[in-house]
Amino acid sequence: MITYFQGTARCALDPLLDDYSQKTGITKGTALVKGVAEHLPFIDGSFDMVVSTNAIDHVMKPGQMLREVQRVIKERGCTLVSVYCSGLMMKVVLDLREKIHEGDVLHQHHLSFLSMVRLLNPLFNIKRIVIGLRGDMDFSEKDVLIQHLRASRILKAMRTGIRYLIELFDRLIYPPAEYIFLMEKRVHASF
Repeated sequence: MITYFQGTARCALDPLLDDYSQKTGITKGTALVKGVAEHLPFIDGSFDMVVSTNAIDHVMKPGQMLREVQRVIKERGCTLVSVYCSGLMMKVVLDLREKIHEGDVLHQHHLSFLSMVRLLNPLFNIKRIVIGLRGDMDFSEKDVLIQHLRASRILKAMRTGIRYLIELFDRLIYPPAEYIFLMEKRVHASF
Protein backbone atom coordinates (compact mmCIF):
# COMPACT_ATOMS: atom_id res chain seq x y z
CA MET A 1 0.00 0.00 0.00
CA ILE A 2 2.87 2.37 0.69
CA THR A 3 3.70 2.56 -3.02
CA TYR A 4 0.36 4.33 -3.68
CA PHE A 5 1.65 7.48 -1.98
CA GLN A 6 3.82 8.88 -4.75
CA GLY A 7 5.49 12.28 -4.48
CA THR A 8 5.60 12.17 -0.68
CA ALA A 9 8.20 11.25 1.90
CA ARG A 10 7.43 7.67 2.94
CA CYS A 11 8.63 5.45 5.75
CA ALA A 12 7.95 1.74 6.30
CA LEU A 13 8.37 0.04 9.67
CA ASP A 14 8.26 -3.69 10.36
CA PRO A 15 10.25 -6.10 12.56
CA LEU A 16 10.72 -8.36 9.49
CA LEU A 17 11.40 -5.53 7.06
CA ASP A 18 14.53 -7.11 5.59
CA ASP A 19 12.47 -10.02 4.23
CA TYR A 20 9.56 -7.89 2.97
CA SER A 21 11.58 -5.17 1.27
CA GLN A 22 13.36 -7.70 -0.93
CA LYS A 23 10.13 -9.49 -1.86
CA THR A 24 7.89 -6.47 -2.39
CA GLY A 25 10.27 -3.93 -3.91
CA ILE A 26 9.14 -1.10 -1.63
CA THR A 27 12.65 0.26 -1.28
CA LYS A 28 12.41 2.96 -3.98
CA GLY A 29 11.65 6.30 -2.36
CA THR A 30 10.82 4.73 1.00
CA ALA A 31 12.84 4.99 4.20
CA LEU A 32 12.97 1.51 5.73
CA VAL A 33 13.01 1.18 9.51
CA LYS A 34 13.24 -2.14 11.31
CA GLY A 35 11.27 -1.94 14.54
CA VAL A 36 8.08 -2.69 16.40
CA ALA A 37 4.93 -0.57 16.45
CA GLU A 38 4.74 -0.47 20.25
CA HIS A 39 7.96 1.60 20.35
CA LEU A 40 8.09 3.84 17.27
CA PRO A 41 11.55 5.39 16.80
CA PHE A 42 10.22 8.78 15.68
CA ILE A 43 9.76 12.13 17.38
CA ASP A 44 6.31 13.42 18.34
CA GLY A 45 4.27 14.82 15.46
CA SER A 46 6.50 13.39 12.71
CA PHE A 47 3.82 12.30 10.24
CA ASP A 48 0.82 13.75 8.40
CA MET A 49 -0.53 10.25 7.87
CA VAL A 50 0.04 6.82 9.38
CA VAL A 51 -1.19 3.70 7.58
CA SER A 52 -1.31 0.34 9.34
CA THR A 53 -2.43 -2.62 7.26
CA ASN A 54 -2.94 -6.02 8.86
CA ALA A 55 -0.60 -5.27 11.76
CA ILE A 56 -2.58 -4.50 14.91
CA ASP A 57 -3.60 -8.14 15.46
CA HIS A 58 0.05 -9.21 15.19
CA VAL A 59 1.56 -6.87 17.80
CA MET A 60 1.94 -7.81 21.45
CA LYS A 61 0.18 -4.67 22.78
CA PRO A 62 -2.39 -3.13 20.40
CA GLY A 63 -3.23 -0.30 22.81
CA GLN A 64 0.44 0.66 23.09
CA MET A 65 0.77 0.58 19.29
CA LEU A 66 -2.16 2.98 18.93
CA ARG A 67 -0.77 5.32 21.60
CA GLU A 68 2.50 5.42 19.66
CA VAL A 69 0.69 6.14 16.39
CA GLN A 70 -1.24 8.91 18.15
CA ARG A 71 2.05 10.32 19.46
CA VAL A 72 3.86 10.45 16.09
CA ILE A 73 0.94 11.78 14.04
CA LYS A 74 0.67 15.54 13.58
CA GLU A 75 -2.28 17.42 15.06
CA ARG A 76 -5.27 16.79 12.76
CA GLY A 77 -3.19 14.10 11.07
CA CYS A 78 -4.89 11.18 9.39
CA THR A 79 -4.58 7.55 10.46
CA LEU A 80 -5.79 4.53 8.51
CA VAL A 81 -5.89 1.14 10.23
CA SER A 82 -7.07 -1.99 8.46
CA VAL A 83 -7.55 -5.30 10.22
CA TYR A 84 -9.54 -8.48 9.77
CA CYS A 85 -12.09 -8.58 12.59
CA SER A 86 -13.65 -11.81 13.73
CA GLY A 87 -17.33 -11.89 14.48
CA LEU A 88 -18.29 -11.66 18.13
CA MET A 89 -18.94 -15.39 18.67
CA MET A 90 -15.84 -16.45 16.72
CA LYS A 91 -13.72 -14.09 18.82
CA VAL A 92 -14.92 -15.89 21.95
CA VAL A 93 -14.03 -19.26 20.40
CA LEU A 94 -10.59 -18.04 19.25
CA ASP A 95 -9.84 -16.50 22.65
CA LEU A 96 -10.79 -19.78 24.32
CA ARG A 97 -8.49 -21.72 21.98
CA GLU A 98 -5.67 -19.32 22.92
CA LYS A 99 -6.21 -20.11 26.60
CA ILE A 100 -5.86 -23.87 26.00
CA HIS A 101 -2.79 -23.32 23.79
CA GLU A 102 -4.39 -24.35 20.49
CA GLY A 103 -4.38 -20.83 19.16
CA ASP A 104 -2.89 -18.99 16.25
CA VAL A 105 0.73 -18.11 17.07
CA LEU A 106 0.99 -15.48 14.32
CA HIS A 107 -2.01 -13.48 15.52
CA GLN A 108 -1.43 -12.24 19.06
CA HIS A 109 -5.00 -10.93 19.24
CA HIS A 110 -8.32 -11.76 17.62
CA LEU A 111 -10.16 -8.49 17.41
CA SER A 112 -13.86 -7.95 16.88
CA PHE A 113 -15.38 -4.79 15.46
CA LEU A 114 -16.42 -3.70 18.96
CA SER A 115 -12.99 -4.34 20.47
CA MET A 116 -11.41 -2.24 17.69
CA VAL A 117 -13.79 0.65 18.33
CA ARG A 118 -12.99 0.44 22.07
CA LEU A 119 -9.26 0.59 21.31
CA LEU A 120 -9.55 3.49 18.86
CA ASN A 121 -12.10 5.78 20.54
CA PRO A 122 -9.92 7.19 23.34
CA LEU A 123 -7.21 8.28 20.89
CA PHE A 124 -8.88 9.02 17.58
CA ASN A 125 -12.00 10.52 16.06
CA ILE A 126 -13.26 7.80 13.74
CA LYS A 127 -14.30 9.57 10.54
CA ARG A 128 -15.17 6.63 8.33
CA ILE A 129 -15.33 2.84 8.47
CA VAL A 130 -15.15 0.77 5.30
CA ILE A 131 -16.25 -2.86 5.51
CA GLY A 132 -15.10 -5.50 3.04
CA LEU A 133 -17.29 -8.53 3.73
CA ARG A 134 -15.86 -11.99 3.36
CA GLY A 135 -17.81 -14.23 1.02
CA ASP A 136 -19.81 -17.25 2.05
CA MET A 137 -18.20 -20.65 2.32
CA ASP A 138 -16.70 -21.42 -1.09
CA PHE A 139 -16.59 -24.80 -2.84
CA SER A 140 -13.08 -25.67 -1.67
CA GLU A 141 -14.15 -25.21 1.97
CA LYS A 142 -17.27 -27.34 1.37
CA ASP A 143 -15.08 -30.02 -0.22
CA VAL A 144 -12.79 -29.99 2.81
CA LEU A 145 -15.81 -30.49 5.08
CA ILE A 146 -17.02 -33.43 2.96
CA GLN A 147 -13.53 -34.98 2.92
CA HIS A 148 -13.42 -34.83 6.70
CA LEU A 149 -16.72 -36.70 6.87
CA ARG A 150 -15.65 -39.32 4.32
CA ALA A 151 -12.33 -39.89 6.08
CA SER A 152 -14.20 -40.58 9.35
CA ARG A 153 -12.56 -37.61 11.01
CA ILE A 154 -15.86 -36.88 12.69
CA LEU A 155 -14.47 -34.68 15.44
CA LYS A 156 -12.55 -32.46 13.03
CA ALA A 157 -15.54 -32.25 10.68
CA MET A 158 -17.78 -31.28 13.59
CA ARG A 159 -15.33 -28.54 14.59
CA THR A 160 -15.31 -27.21 11.02
CA GLY A 161 -19.11 -27.35 10.82
CA ILE A 162 -19.49 -25.65 14.19
CA ARG A 163 -17.05 -22.94 13.09
CA TYR A 164 -19.19 -22.18 10.03
CA LEU A 165 -22.37 -22.09 12.13
CA ILE A 166 -20.73 -19.61 14.50
CA GLU A 167 -19.56 -17.47 11.57
CA LEU A 168 -23.07 -17.54 10.09
CA PHE A 169 -24.51 -16.38 13.43
CA ASP A 170 -21.85 -13.66 13.66
CA ARG A 171 -22.84 -12.29 10.26
CA LEU A 172 -26.20 -11.38 11.78
CA ILE A 173 -24.50 -9.25 14.48
CA TYR A 174 -21.09 -7.95 13.36
CA PRO A 175 -19.88 -9.71 10.24
CA PRO A 176 -16.36 -11.10 10.04
CA ALA A 177 -14.72 -8.72 7.61
CA GLU A 178 -11.77 -6.57 6.73
CA TYR A 179 -12.50 -3.29 8.49
CA ILE A 180 -10.71 -0.11 7.47
CA PHE A 181 -10.88 2.70 10.02
CA LEU A 182 -10.07 6.23 8.82
CA MET A 183 -9.40 8.51 11.77
CA GLU A 184 -8.16 11.88 12.95
CA LYS A 185 -5.99 12.31 16.01
CA ARG A 186 -7.94 13.52 19.04
CA VAL A 187 -6.42 16.82 20.12
CA HIS A 188 -6.75 15.98 23.82
CA ALA A 189 -6.47 12.20 23.81
CA SER A 190 -7.11 10.36 27.05
CA PHE A 191 -4.52 7.79 28.03
